[in-house]
Amino acid sequence: MPAYRPDPARSGRIDWSGAALLIVSLGLLNFALIRGEDQRSAATGLQFAVGAVLLVAFLAVEKRAAAPIVDLSLFRIPTFAAINVIAVVSRLVSIGGAVYFMLYFQAALGMSPMESGLLLLPVFIAQTAGGIGAAKLRAKFTASQIIVAGYAVKGVSAAWMAQVFEPGAGAWSLVPPMALWGLGGGAAGMPTLSTAMNVVAKEKAGMASGTIMTTFMIGVGVGSAGLGVVFKERIGALVTADSALPEDGRDAVADAAAQVDLDRLKAATPPGFETEVQQAMERAISSGTSLVMLTTAALSLISIVVAVFFIRERDLVTAKPDDGAAPDEADDPRTAESPDGPTPIHETRDRPGRAGAVCPSRYSGAFPRSGRRSLSRCVGGVACRVHAQCVRLFFWAS
Repeated sequence: MPAYRPDPARSGRIDWSGAALLIVSLGLLNFALIRGEDQRSAATGLQFAVGAVLLVAFLAVEKRAAAPIVDLSLFRIPTFAAINVIAVVSRLVSIGGAVYFMLYFQAALGMSPMESGLLLLPVFIAQTAGGIGAAKLRAKFTASQIIVAGYAVKGVSAAWMAQVFEPGAGAWSLVPPMALWGLGGGAAGMPTLSTAMNVVAKEKAGMASGTIMTTFMIGVGVGSAGLGVVFKERIGALVTADSALPEDGRDAVADAAAQVDLDRLKAATPPGFETEVQQAMERAISSGTSLVMLTTAALSLISIVVAVFFIRERDLVTAKPDDGAAPDEADDPRTAESPDGPTPIHETRDRPGRAGAVCPSRYSGAFPRSGRRSLSRCVGGVACRVHAQCVRLFFWAS
């Protein structure tokens, strides 16, 4: 099985300056985003400013680097740029499920950590099922169609949860929309990484994968900060306006409630108003979580619009034999023409003209045509398909 031979002029080079600028800039920006109640301080503003300047410097360095860690020209490919936007939104939306579910379960419903974890189990089971089902459907539908369907399901389930997240809600009323949330997330997440790798040349597949992973982390930071502001402002406003609480000390109670700091809340509660504060807290957290879910439902529309208009199957890279390719390389099954056209270089061909799983090997799990079969190629194809399924399961579980 012929191996991929990298360009000797680029092999071994590391863009140290670009790597350092990217690490420091994103580190500063992410730290500034998650500072919580200190986000309006001068120190946080300085971190944002320095991080932004270093990020601009990173982009300038990458434009001139001989072997950049991020080839900025990749973002000229509409599908690659769209997948990065969807990656940010996916993590931003997922924060609403990972963080605020737990706050609602424990602070508003009074559940223990164990009970909260068990209630989240249907989400992860449905997420795995959604990813496996989407992988099967990838042979019949485009990545855009699967992503649109996944985020449509996720948006509907988020709006559903916004209606049922109330004080005293029963566990069985929460399970159906949460399971639907996981199902949509698993289906939408399956094509994201594979599509990003399939629209770039094979020698840049690792760069594309690393870029997507970085944008995932950016989405986590933005989601923590943005949805946190929505949550905090809603809780603070409701507790402040609650007429059942005494005027004296209401602001202190509202501030502690907005931070979901139960120890501070207990200390700020006026004597004799413990029940009123507890009820106000439960109502405020339920309302804040509902608003977060409505916000994630609206954000899901962004991914749907981006997927519809910017993810294009024609952006998938197809391989053509090099002029100087060895005879064995010219027989690579990825470059063999089929009645439906050439096969994408990073995808399998389970069916003519259909895309399959991402494969890191030379032959992408495609079996050679009749007359060109060999035992080594067939074994390589089977191993590659097993590897692809394991990688998918790993990302869905995480």
